Amino acid sequence: MTSRLSKEQLSAVLYWPEIADVVIFPADTKNKEIHLTGWSEKDFSKVDFTAECYSGRYDNGIAIRTGKTISGKHCLIAIDFDGMDAVLA
Repeated sequence: MTSRLSKEQLSAVLYWPEIADVVIFPADTKNKEIHLTGWSEKDFSKVDFTAECYSGRYDNGIAIRTGKTISGKHCLIAIDFDGMDAVLA
């Protein structure tokens, strides 16, 4: 399978693992589904994100994993605000 994403989209997806050192999962973002089992035990330093990206694995969207980065040097933290009321609070 070959990715349907444009070069710009491929670059945007690969930013996360290659530049930001952040783990991504294949996801169906329209249906809010993640398609990766065993992720909590997986060694993401061994994943070839570029090959997976070009194969089309991330064509339906990505999920970003918080916690330790791929290298283990940093920790990613995210806060999800559901609406302006939460932001203002």
